[in-house]
Amino acid sequence: MKRLTTSCTAALLFAVVASPASAQTDLANLQARVAALKEQVVELAGDGTDYLDTLYFAWFDRPYARATLAILIKAVGVLECEADVRKNGSGSLDDATLHSILDWSDRALQRVVRSNVTEDFQLHRLPLTKKDLSLDARTPPLYAFIDGVGNASPTAFGSMDLLAALGQRVYTRDSLEDCAAERSQVIADRADALGMVLVDRVLLRIFPAGRPVWGDRGELLALAPVHPVFWTLFRSIADTWPPPSEERGGLPAVFDEDAETLSEFIAASVARRALIRGVFFGSRYAAMYCGIPGTKAAGQDRGPVAAVMWIHAFDGQLLGLINESCDHHSRSDQMCPSLCSQPGALETTAHTALDVLRLGTFLEGFSQPPLLVLTVDANVADSAHPNQWAPWALSIWERLVSRQTRFDLVPSGVDPQRLRDRYRILIPLELGDASRAILTIERRLALDSEHVNRLTARETDGTVAKDVFLRVGKTPGGRACVGIVNLSDAPRVLKLRGRPAVGPSKDVISQGAVPVPNDRVDFGPWQVRLLWPSDE
Repeated sequence: MKRLTTSCTAALLFAVVASPASAQTDLANLQARVAALKEQVVELAGDGTDYLDTLYFAWFDRPYARATLAILIKAVGVLECEADVRKNGSGSLDDATLHSILDWSDRALQRVVRSNVTEDFQLHRLPLTKKDLSLDARTPPLYAFIDGVGNASPTAFGSMDLLAALGQRVYTRDSLEDCAAERSQVIADRADALGMVLVDRVLLRIFPAGRPVWGDRGELLALAPVHPVFWTLFRSIADTWPPPSEERGGLPAVFDEDAETLSEFIAASVARRALIRGVFFGSRYAAMYCGIPGTKAAGQDRGPVAAVMWIHAFDGQLLGLINESCDHHSRSDQMCPSLCSQPGALETTAHTALDVLRLGTFLEGFSQPPLLVLTVDANVADSAHPNQWAPWALSIWERLVSRQTRFDLVPSGVDPQRLRDRYRILIPLELGDASRAILTIERRLALDSEHVNRLTARETDGTVAKDVFLRVGKTPGGRACVGIVNLSDAPRVLKLRGRPAVGPSKDVISQGAVPVPNDRVDFGPWQVRLLWPSDE
């Protein structure tokens, strides 16, 4: 097991700084640059025979650097493969992707070498069991990639090893029902040895009675993904089936697979979560196919990715299962992209997941139900795309999100008294003109003093700010804490107005002070702030 020395650090920094700013596409330069990167990775992580020992022992107290180094190991492997295939004139990566991987690798080396110990965050000391994921326990929000290969060798630095090195606490793959018993046991033992809970991703099974089966076998946690427009199922369980946390030992999961743009992704996914909360009368849930949030609309830009992940952590998501991914050159089909062809996006996602996990104790108080519930029926789904919202319904969700209004959705037919016991405002939503529906909602909300006086982020002129996501929670001492996300690619200055009042605070994400949040809170593009009372 190798440890970094001062002389080694200086040499690496010099080597990185001396690297050319942009990659050359000719083979000789590519081979030379990849060889230099490989040599530097060996200095940091070993020669390939001791990757796991180095990552888990030499880097255990630097989880962020460990995640970057693990991605770097894979990225260099991708580059080595690319250099080999280009010898025959048939590269598998386009030049732009190749350049981006090379440039990211240079910068990543600097970040790893200069990293510091994270004294207050040691992953191996955070307990996590199957029970924590299946019950409404005080488990911090988690994110995890789904392994699209499912055949990681127990002796190689494969997909499972990479995912564990990223700090993920769960290992997710397709159902093990189709695996031989011996293979299932090998996978389970391997995940356990790496400190991960194995999640068996099963499909929802519907029986004539319309009730799903929550599978749970051995040491596996089974998720039951609930399609947001399975209205027959929803109607059958909404009044009769207790929340899964009370009896079933499972965790409801919602699909995010059809998000096409970042703006739609935010409004549509907030509404999907509003529906699953309303159906199960709970606050914690999983999400299937979260995607690498924002990448379709914003490339590998860090801001949107981190912002969307934090939005869902504030909104009650316990476990977010990100799209299937795999090693480069090991995918079984083109539907499963490589994790390592976009190392910048992968690093951003991994580091944000670590941030959410590290600060999870601050998120425990964000689970209160909203004031407003809307009863909906099957026509809110797009008839041509059954897992997407109809345009008229999506415009309503976008309006509510833009006005910083939190809401839940439930299928029509649920006992109104049951809803009134949980929500202050109940509004039936019927097919029709979206503008008229929005007007009805806003008129009802305007009559509720608690809504009118709610805490909101405002522009300097006093108007409720658009392109802002805000959630209010409570600290253990009963005081207000606030999560705010700037959904804009521009810096801005906002102020907090309304109740509960927020006094001098600290932003536990940036570690900066916010002395007068009712007068000034500065935001960078896509910045997320989690405000906590300064004296608590």
